[in-house]
Amino acid sequence: MDPRGADGRREALTSLTGLRFWAALLVVAYHLSREYHRLPLVSPLVWYGRDGVTFFFVLSGFVLAWSGAGPAVPDRVFYWRRFARIWPLHLLTTGLALAVTALLGAALPLAAALWSLPLLQAWAPAEVYGGNPAAWSLSAEAWFYLLTPRCCGSCGGAATGR
Repeated sequence: MDPRGADGRREALTSLTGLRFWAALLVVAYHLSREYHRLPLVSPLVWYGRDGVTFFFVLSGFVLAWSGAGPAVPDRVFYWRRFARIWPLHLLTTGLALAVTALLGAALPLAAALWSLPLLQAWAPAEVYGGNPAAWSLSAEAWFYLLTPRCCGSCGGAATGR
């Protein structure tokens, strides 16, 4: 039985979306625990948060392929949706991270910010990390998004330029 709604799109996978939330929360807790303050009971529990990134990527790829398996969406619409969903929050969090860096009196990593804003920091030399270091995963995610229409298009998934 094909799990499509009246509009031809597949039904939402709310339980898997919920798992993505918990994986992302575990990653955030891991970073906060390791970078800022070790908490006696929480830090050992969130140590495995580093594995949450892999889990999040795999689960997000599945959800993206699942949700895109409906009617064809033009590539530019697919890319715009991904950009509109990720980049504004990325801009805000990078700005906040740079503001905190400045408030702490540390040198502002301007080169890192310039690589980070267009989501290219995962492809940059290691010395340009900074600004919003956790956003490296968005850079990798942007690469996956760039490939998604071509990879999933052949298996009935996201846009294929139609």
